[in-house]
Amino acid sequence: MEELCRGCEQLLQRPLRGDERPVVLGWAQLERAGEPVPVAEILALAGYLLAKPTPDGTLPSTLRWCESTVQTLSRAPLRALQPAGRAARAEAFSALYDRLADELDAREVSR
Repeated sequence: MEELCRGCEQLLQRPLRGDERPVVLGWAQLERAGEPVPVAEILALAGYLLAKPTPDGTLPSTLRWCESTVQTLSRAPLRALQPAGRAARAEAFSALYDRLADELDAREVSR
């Protein structure tokens, strides 16, 4: 609980407010398949959600904004929060290019 409280305060860059303490307590009690949901996973998702603008264009300022979404971690683990689309494909192609270049270099050295 302490680690989660400290992590949430770091995300918010301020102490927890009274209405946020029950949110953190609920997150601390989350279980998936009979095991506690890892604090790092909870903080990663909360941090990701707090960094995304709300529909009116402002950043969320309270943990209540992401309370129910973080609770979904009790059903399934957090997947990578990497954006899909062009950036992910470009990164995959870059890794493939690097691997192929290394293989080609290794062949030329062995000749």
